[in-house]
Amino acid sequence: DQELAFLENGKKYAKDEKLTFSADKVLIATGGQPIVPPKVEGSEFGITSDGFFELKTQPKSVAVVGAGYIGVELAGIFQSLGSETHLVIRGKTVLRSFDEIIQDNVTDYYSDRLGVNVIKESGSVTKVEKLSDGKKKVYLGNGDVLEVDELIWTVGRKSLVQIGLEKVDVKTNDKQQVIVDEYQQTSNPKIFSLGDVVGNFELTPVAIAAGRRLSNRLFSGKEEFKNDKLDYTNIPSVVFSHPEAGSIGLTTKEA
Repeated sequence: DQELAFLENGKKYAKDEKLTFSADKVLIATGGQPIVPPKVEGSEFGITSDGFFELKTQPKSVAVVGAGYIGVELAGIFQSLGSETHLVIRGKTVLRSFDEIIQDNVTDYYSDRLGVNVIKESGSVTKVEKLSDGKKKVYLGNGDVLEVDELIWTVGRKSLVQIGLEKVDVKTNDKQQVIVDEYQQTSNPKIFSLGDVVGNFELTPVAIAAGRRLSNRLFSGKEEFKNDKLDYTNIPSVVFSHPEAGSIGLTTKEA
């Protein structure tokens, strides 16, 4: 049981007690969660980036599936700590949303200097088995088979929108992300949304900055903030790879 001072002082609320709130303005910032491939047999035997933080011992061998920044960062950590590390990617390079010079340099450094076994054009994971000794047997579309202590999925994230948005006329896109305008307003004029759940830039500092500007505009009462909003152009992005990489603005291909 716990007291919630902002409701009624002195009243106790049970953990599972259902509470109802109402407000003139509501902010949806429920975030996202890692994806576990639903169509891969045995996918439940792997863990996600959330599970990484729950590991109690360091695996001697690990397969990281995914070419994005989370997979690259985790592969770099494990390899640097001495784990035999396999990085399973569908294409020829990691970090495919970044400039080609970053893709090529990080991929080459991981495979040639850091010692990560970067499995390119893997054909994705087709099946996972859990062996009697606890190891995972990972079958790839290109015919390769890995036996590792731990399998980590880093194949993307999905927004947490299963909260009855359709009942309050809040629309989502085909990726199940909340649709907002430049002022973070949803299709319901009383409901706003920001952060991973809208899928713009899934970075904590970006969500904080957007939240501050939204708060300024809605609650400051100051003329200078009446049109305050976050400018999403030229937001810098950093990957804590080995070596680190960062970018801002258009890639060469986009330019």
